[in-house]
Amino acid sequence: MTTALQQAPSTAELVEFLQPAIADQLGASIESLARAPSRYSTSFAMENLEVTLNDGSRLGLVFKDLSPEALLDGARRTRPGFAYLARREVDVYRRVLSPAGMGTAHPFAAEADPGAGRYWLFLEKVEGVELYQVQDLEIWKAAARWLSFLHERFASVEVPASVAGYDAGWYRRWMGRALEFSPEGTAAALERLVPAHEATVEHLSALPATLIHGDFYASNVLTGWTGSGLRVCPVDWERAAIGPGMLDLASLCAGWDDRPAAE
Repeated sequence: MTTALQQAPSTAELVEFLQPAIADQLGASIESLARAPSRYSTSFAMENLEVTLNDGSRLGLVFKDLSPEALLDGARRTRPGFAYLARREVDVYRRVLSPAGMGTAHPFAAEADPGAGRYWLFLEKVEGVELYQVQDLEIWKAAARWLSFLHERFASVEVPASVAGYDAGWYRRWMGRALEFSPEGTAAALERLVPAHEATVEHLSALPATLIHGDFYASNVLTGWTGSGLRVCPVDWERAAIGPGMLDLASLCAGWDDRPAAE
């Protein structure tokens, strides 16, 4: 099991932090808060929260701790430091997605405090099914349309500086790391790919740039029916960036099985 380096904040700390946001947005106060680790924690510590309000209603939230010390061991061993920007997902939810009203999870409360080293995100717990579990092609098409709308919407919109840009240097850096950390005996094979990689870098760098999710795999897209229709809700915006929309589309299509179904 992967673990984080820092001790999780106490329930009292979470209640104290959440209370002003709950009062402002729902006109209620917190009576109690139950918490449990999320099975979807892959990079950072995540918890499912059930908040009971003073009117008896309950609110489901996801608490994501994006602080450097909350990076889980597995991610810490494999993710290079230059790929991590602590405040990126907080800024994307608060300053980009929420104002756009695109059906993504509502950020009830968030904080990016470099002085305290605290980067907290409290999101609406969205009920839905991961797209990879969905067999209805029309829902996959809806996810692709949502993605197209994202790319068109933010093609010329300024986003926070914490949303990094993908440029030629960024792409080349990954090939350099692959060569640096390649197992013994495999470097020669990788080096033969360098010319093709360089051609790909030039092609990607020439494409129009927009806001991209950066990790738009089917496991990161929740879908579900609501009273107003189908909701497409991408989650995990840790790798949001400015880059070619083709990268998101490639991620969405990754893992498709092209073999004909057995009769």
